[in-house]
Amino acid sequence: MNTSTAGNYSFQSKGTTDIYGYLYNKTFTPNNTSLNFITQDDDSGDGTNFKFNANMFAFQSAVLVVTTYSVSRTAAFKVIIDGPARVSCGPYVSMPLAITCRTSTPNNTAACSAPIITLMPGSSSLEKPLQFRRSQDFYINANINRSCVTSLGAVSNWAISICNTECRSPISIHHSIIRTVNELYVPAKTLEYGIYELKLTVTMVEFPILSTSVASYIKINPSGITAVLVPLGTSMITHGHEQTLTLDPGTYSKDPDSDVFNATQWNYTYYCRIYGSPNSSESWIPIDHNETLRHSSSCFSNQSSDVKPWYYRSNESRSSITILAYSLATNQTYQFMVTMDHIHNTSLQATGYALVIVENNRSQVIAIGCVISTMCSHNLEFQDINPSTQVALFSRPVNKSASLINITWNVYYVLTNSSTNVQNWTLFTHTVGKYRDTWFFGNNTSNFTASKQLFQEHPNITLWRFEVIYTFKQEISLSALNFKIKKPPQPGNWSIAPPNGTTSTKFILSCEDQPDIDEIKDYSFFAWTAGHRERLMLGVTTAQTFEVLLPVGDRNPSSVIVIVQVRDKLNCITETNTTAVSVTSEYTHITSFIDIIKTTSNNNGIAIHMNPLVQLLENSNPDVIAQVVTTVSQVFNQLNTEIIESAVK
Repeated sequence: MNTSTAGNYSFQSKGTTDIYGYLYNKTFTPNNTSLNFITQDDDSGDGTNFKFNANMFAFQSAVLVVTTYSVSRTAAFKVIIDGPARVSCGPYVSMPLAITCRTSTPNNTAACSAPIITLMPGSSSLEKPLQFRRSQDFYINANINRSCVTSLGAVSNWAISICNTECRSPISIHHSIIRTVNELYVPAKTLEYGIYELKLTVTMVEFPILSTSVASYIKINPSGITAVLVPLGTSMITHGHEQTLTLDPGTYSKDPDSDVFNATQWNYTYYCRIYGSPNSSESWIPIDHNETLRHSSSCFSNQSSDVKPWYYRSNESRSSITILAYSLATNQTYQFMVTMDHIHNTSLQATGYALVIVENNRSQVIAIGCVISTMCSHNLEFQDINPSTQVALFSRPVNKSASLINITWNVYYVLTNSSTNVQNWTLFTHTVGKYRDTWFFGNNTSNFTASKQLFQEHPNITLWRFEVIYTFKQEISLSALNFKIKKPPQPGNWSIAPPNGTTSTKFILSCEDQPDIDEIKDYSFFAWTAGHRERLMLGVTTAQTFEVLLPVGDRNPSSVIVIVQVRDKLNCITETNTTAVSVTSEYTHITSFIDIIKTTSNNNGIAIHMNPLVQLLENSNPDVIAQVVTTVSQVFNQLNTEIIESAVK
């Protein structure tokens, strides 16, 4: 047999003998019955006849093998194949066989139709897949419209295939991915790099022949590593003149796509310059460049010999560099930089920085980091931070330290961006003054917190430095972490259509020109109507298109404004409003819905399944269910108010 259309097909036999049916893809091999096997059945049909369903591809060739239960038993029988389109049939071997292929579906499916599926995010193809980083979670949402007078029950199933020129390689789905829900959630680091087809198939339970499949295509990309020279990515450390200095990006760098950073997969180039010198704005010179020791702006120009004042961990892997003792001048600040290129993919690059203050005395390295790492995003010389959140830092000596006497935190800022590559930092003098224990907490402990009021009261300051000073019995160590205020995301241009409708209308929200789309985490939607002091939550999505049911206010019709909150990956939020739309209560559907709730039997089954609100609730989408509940409750409240007002009159 050969199919012309993809879909779910029903196979059954009609006869008076106990009959088995087996279905094979393309060919049947008698001495290897497991080869190409699809499915089989014995007595699911009438009497002792077989009956089963199978999903078939378009233009698929298959073999139906029919046999009797008793050995050497012969009998007359008929095979009936039902499906969405005509099937060409013929005997696989030459024997008397009555075969009937028909395309009609059972009579009781006449008032039912196959599900209609809309996936969000929207359109994608193998040539233009949706883009995601491996380090991020993502969702594929499905809006499913079903219409059937007897039952709206349906089964959802997701399948994932990896794609090359075609998508014919199904993969084993990770246990954390639930395949049988409308919303497919894929946790970070679940899929490897590549292009995938995510296919959703929805099949009506009562009529399996009514089935629909749609697919979304996604590409998993590298997230990009964070190149780090010193522990925790500390921006500035102190270092003793007579101590060796090790910069180790192979150990301290981070790969958000993996639990462990693979240092052997990268090439490393190190640079150094004297920070704050007249020549510091000149081009960086690689440390191992032939002219490094003789260049006037070199960090090692004070060396009297040609002996290299540094060495690598190994010539094969330069994942760390050690600067020898006495190689750097005292009372000087140096800036080191490393550039990293992936061995197999030169488009993957990263850059890291560290400031080193060289002093006469020995000094401990103090590491500083964010208590909640996701609230700080490493960005070259700075950590990006959301100005609407606090900064919570912790500090610790990298090595075992002597007796600690005191810890002091200081805060610095830069008023304006300098035209040079060097910032002039100014001490924020109120750290120990009137804002202690109101804006600043833990000034003399290893943990320090600055509240969001610091940033909100100084909106013109974009660069901040948090410095910690550890005083030991015989030495003083200083470290700092630099921050850059992250601007809120651009809201984009959101529109809503249609301009008017009812409480059963699906309004479409869409954004056509969202800037920095790769930095957006999600979109939240709220409705505001006249007469309501608070917003009504409508839903959250990662897509730039959102279907929504809108409530009404105290008037009918009501003017409704949708508020869109755009949130980036640092949880910075920007709000924008859509143009107002007019919404009218759909009393007919809601009254019918109320009657359905009152019904205690299934005698009104047809009315139940044809009600638009019931169909929306059967969608199983949490946002849609919440919107239906909100709409119905508001109408209840409005009807109750009208009854009370009528009674008072």
